[in-house]
Amino acid sequence: GRVACNFEHAFSDGLVWSRYFHEVYCDLLGKPSGYTALAQLPAVDSTAEVPNASKLQWVIDDVHGQVATTVKNAAEVIDRLSASVYHSAAPIPYGKKAIKTFGVSPDAFCQAAFHLSYYRLHGRLAPTYESCSTARFFHGRTETIRTATLPMYAVVLREADFAAARAGTISATTRDELRSLVEAAAKAHVTLAKDASNGQGIDRHLLALREMARELEAPAALAFFNEHVYEFSGTWLMSTSNVSQSFGDWFNFGPVVGDGYGVGYNIMDDAAHASVSTFKAVARSSASALSEQILQAADDLAAVLRPPQ
Repeated sequence: GRVACNFEHAFSDGLVWSRYFHEVYCDLLGKPSGYTALAQLPAVDSTAEVPNASKLQWVIDDVHGQVATTVKNAAEVIDRLSASVYHSAAPIPYGKKAIKTFGVSPDAFCQAAFHLSYYRLHGRLAPTYESCSTARFFHGRTETIRTATLPMYAVVLREADFAAARAGTISATTRDELRSLVEAAAKAHVTLAKDASNGQGIDRHLLALREMARELEAPAALAFFNEHVYEFSGTWLMSTSNVSQSFGDWFNFGPVVGDGYGVGYNIMDDAAHASVSTFKAVARSSASALSEQILQAADDLAAVLRPPQ
């Protein structure tokens, strides 16, 4: 059998639900989850009187009618939203096992494929968000991994050479150059990911400063936050999230800007499943086109990174 889950992102993150399903999955199989078990809570006698407690008297008018109306309205909104978003699958044939033989981080490999694909479709590097959990901190939720780095830009600028590598029409010297570029982009990506996970990212810090500037009406600070470069750098034309679990298959969410892409992906041992979404009404973005390019870009990167036979 299969199970699907849809959750509201405003108050919860994918990592929380992923952990929950992991625990349930392991419990069903009767095997340890790999996490420390919670302390056994004492039993509670539901019939015993609770001291200093009094029964609450609720007076609610027409609660059933209100709930029914709210559910009906929510269903209509969900139907409209679902109908407006197009999803396309990109089953990348390289998983953790293969990518590790390439000598780069599996997550960095996938991000390089996404960037190479976007560049081929739109001729530019996209401001890209990758979610990073900060759950190690009390009340921690997420930080941003900004994957559109200068080393990544150096990779996409050579997109024609990567295509030639897949076709087998480049020299060994050019292949080594391309490999060095991907390795540098992957190294930068891993560093940014570690920094974000350790609370050393910039976006949550800047968010707090922006809200303080608005509250204090500080002109100099507001001028910085209103700069076009700053605003565009946070216009996530690609919003991505890696939620990899052995029991997972596909994972996705909608784009966060009108002409953007949502890319949820799950890196398994033998494959990586990326699911791409776009708004149907926006002609500039195409989920199916990006999915097709992702598969080609992954082959291009593999052709450069794969150890010689």
